[in-house]
Amino acid sequence: MSRRVTYLSVLDRIASYLGEADGLSTDDKTLAAAKINLFFRLGYEHFFHPDITEIEQRTFRPEYSAAENVAAPTTTVAVERYFAPTNSYYQTLVAQTPAAQAPATGSAGSYVENSAYWAACQASYSGDDHATATAYTVGTIVRDASNNRYYQCHTAHTSASATPDATKFGILTPFVRSLDFAQTGQTEIGECRFIWDADPRFTVASRMNGGRGPDFWVRKDYLQVLGTAQVIYPEFRPPCPTFSGATRTDTATYVSGDQKYDSATGDFWIANQAVSAGQSPTTHPAKWDRVVFPYYLAEYVAQSAYGMLTNKEQEQPENFTVQMTAGYPLLLVELDKIERQQGQSRQLNVCN
Repeated sequence: MSRRVTYLSVLDRIASYLGEADGLSTDDKTLAAAKINLFFRLGYEHFFHPDITEIEQRTFRPEYSAAENVAAPTTTVAVERYFAPTNSYYQTLVAQTPAAQAPATGSAGSYVENSAYWAACQASYSGDDHATATAYTVGTIVRDASNNRYYQCHTAHTSASATPDATKFGILTPFVRSLDFAQTGQTEIGECRFIWDADPRFTVASRMNGGRGPDFWVRKDYLQVLGTAQVIYPEFRPPCPTFSGATRTDTATYVSGDQKYDSATGDFWIANQAVSAGQSPTTHPAKWDRVVFPYYLAEYVAQSAYGMLTNKEQEQPENFTVQMTAGYPLLLVELDKIERQQGQSRQLNVCN
């Protein structure tokens, strides 16, 4: 997001509209902050402007690492990993500390599932019912008739009971093509527009589900993605930021997640790690992330917030209505630049 303005410049615009040459008073700054956040959200979520829209490569699960520790599966938790050499997903059958046994073994494009430690993820499983006094080999999938769950054998043995031996079988969990809104090392997803099966910035890509309907379903904490691609490219905007927090001081220390206003830069910043006294966004930029104010929202937000401030004591209702609604056309101008002037509008898909 290269085109941006400072938060202070928006405050200064509002002050100039009010005729306050020396800037807003403390009370007006507080009220303006609330209105800025209100109209910023309305403008930010109004359409997918290129300045706030991201495209990133994603996998549904973290990539396998031989250095990490992985747990055994439980009836409620599956430990699943993406394995790049086979472009597939696998779930653990046993714990590994660390996971030195890869999900599949082989080379030159020919790989075989390492069934003593991992099972290939599937949306559903099938297998014969588990039975007593039966010889089971590594990789065999059985159904436990007592709970209708499926298990895969990771240790060859002859069964001694009617139900799978938990020390010889690992429970299998149906694989959901779920994309978490927040993934380590990736930009958090606020609202998703499309999901592509290849990076549309560099190649001809197709929307998941062929553009025939939704690319995904929105769930509580994730997007359930349709289609078959194992690596996907969501087109999305991050969650709408807010502009709040006390002014940063050189004498204070901060922890990761603290949001402060920096008077030297005129912007809000979020600490992304522990910050020692005197470490400002200017002197230690690696420790701070700017809360970005996109340029295209500046005039709309300032004009709309000004309209609210002119009527803060309900003394000018007619002027209030005029001034507040005057901001909206400024937002439509920015939308017009994208949709009509640059021909970037996209037709909505209607399912019959």
